[in-house]
Amino acid sequence: MTGTMLIGVVALVLVVAAGALLVVRADRLVAPRWVASGLVRARVVGDSLVDQLGRVGAFAAAVLLGGGAMTFVLWVLGEFFQAIEPYVDHPVFDWFAAGRNATWDSIWLVLTNVGGLKQTQTITVVAAVLLAVLWRRRRWWVPLLVLPVGYLLEKNVQELLKLVVDRGHPPTTLGSYPSGGCARVIVVYGLVVVLALRWTETRSRRWWAAGAALVALLETVQAYARMYNQEHWLTDVIGGFVFGLLLLATMTGAMLLLDHGGTSSSGADERSAREPAAA
Repeated sequence: MTGTMLIGVVALVLVVAAGALLVVRADRLVAPRWVASGLVRARVVGDSLVDQLGRVGAFAAAVLLGGGAMTFVLWVLGEFFQAIEPYVDHPVFDWFAAGRNATWDSIWLVLTNVGGLKQTQTITVVAAVLLAVLWRRRRWWVPLLVLPVGYLLEKNVQELLKLVVDRGHPPTTLGSYPSGGCARVIVVYGLVVVLALRWTETRSRRWWAAGAALVALLETVQAYARMYNQEHWLTDVIGGFVFGLLLLATMTGAMLLLDHGGTSSSGADERSAREPAAA
């Protein structure tokens, strides 16, 4: 077994073990005080946005603001990655090239499709429709809007970053910064998990931990495949990981604004639930 094969096996084993441990210990975990405080403030801001703009307006504002912020962050990160490319990306690329194995190649050329364009497009459409059916007694249109918008946001921000950073690509492929496959795995599969668990209204931390562990495993498969197959530089993959997390956070927050008030069907219902009845 070559070193490049070993690192893939070790990475997968570590992620599975960490995910299992997270699920087992989920009920004992306590968020840091600064995280809890930030969530409370975010909820207040979200309530204000919905009151001022309505659910759809607040959703649009969150998507636009989040898209702009992540573009700036990833542009700065991309310029840094471009500066260190000869010292980090080239040695890692050469190391993977020297450790290829024909049998191993055939496996990862298939597994890299977990974040492929056609595959994630199909999952986005199918999951949106199925989740809309599950949400039919809630707000059935939320999954139909959130999943496609998340996919399109990834595609358009990635295209913009490719032009702005313009760092080129490895000699073996046209893969550019940031890795779209890595970002799509997190935002598409992550949103499916979030929307499914939101529908169940579960408060079990273990279910949320299990969902996070599943997405982390898929992301590890994608990240390793993209590097082993020499489809991306290492820093492309790191950028895709950061991109995916920012996308998922943005779209989850936007989804909560769109589904503001939970199962209630209108803004009037939400306000009446908060305001005392007239005497």
